[in-house]
Amino acid sequence: MSDYRLRKYRAAIKEQFPEFEIKRVAYLSEGWDSVACQINGQFIFRFPKRQEVELELLKEIALLPELVLRLPLPIPQFEFMAKSGGRYFPFVFVGYRKLIGTPLEDCPVGTEKEEWWKQSLGHFLSALHRFPIERARELGVRDMALVSQPTKPYNWRENVLAFYHLAQNQVYGLLAQHEREKLRRLFESYLQYEPGFSFEPKLIHADINPEHILLDLKNKIVSGIIDFGDCCIGDPALDIPEGVEQYYSGNLEEGWQKRSEFYRYLPPLDSIIFGLAHNSPALIELGINLLRDILIEENL
Repeated sequence: MSDYRLRKYRAAIKEQFPEFEIKRVAYLSEGWDSVACQINGQFIFRFPKRQEVELELLKEIALLPELVLRLPLPIPQFEFMAKSGGRYFPFVFVGYRKLIGTPLEDCPVGTEKEEWWKQSLGHFLSALHRFPIERARELGVRDMALVSQPTKPYNWRENVLAFYHLAQNQVYGLLAQHEREKLRRLFESYLQYEPGFSFEPKLIHADINPEHILLDLKNKIVSGIIDFGDCCIGDPALDIPEGVEQYYSGNLEEGWQKRSEFYRYLPPLDSIIFGLAHNSPALIELGINLLRDILIEENL
């Protein structure tokens, strides 16, 4: 990251929180939606990239204080909340005390197979999914949307069908004929599978990836779960990584396994579509490579 951008973030923090003494500002990471900086080695500040991301951050500001009272693992607690954009940064942004731990994706090879973190994660997700969705909606949480906000009442089939059409229009041209045929069979088979749409929606994290699971390797504990920006109301099967379901106390109803298998295709397709919309060749290539790896594994 350029020194100019870091100076911009420093100025934005100083403008919004003049009593906060800033000694060091360091670039930490950057995702599709936000930039994260580390301040004084103790605090993480997240800056949205677009206005729609700001809206999701406002949802987190409302939701996380209630979640922290219900969840068995540490999550971010915002201590700094810019109420509006300012001279140096146009959107709301937040800061929270850094959670200690190593992201699962950065842990030694073999850690991903350990049971101790899977058990803790299963208990965490069980508690998260028990949060009342009526209250979540009051706090600004929306139904999961693959393309656009779903109609009311909640209609997941409609979302999957719309996403299928979007993939046909935007992704198929980047794939070989046999790959397009595999995707066609995948979506059309799933759309005809009634148990794939008969689940009870829950409040879900919707981005339980290795970079968001923090581990204390010395003590073998999960030290935190971060990044609730995608939190929404949707299928709980979207949240449960392979191997964690045995520690999950929610309802593993009929269709759970097939739904979980189908959902593996959503992130790479989403990466391609997002990359096309935001002119990111790297994301397009990443999504295509991930998609091809999954298609090779599956006998469709």
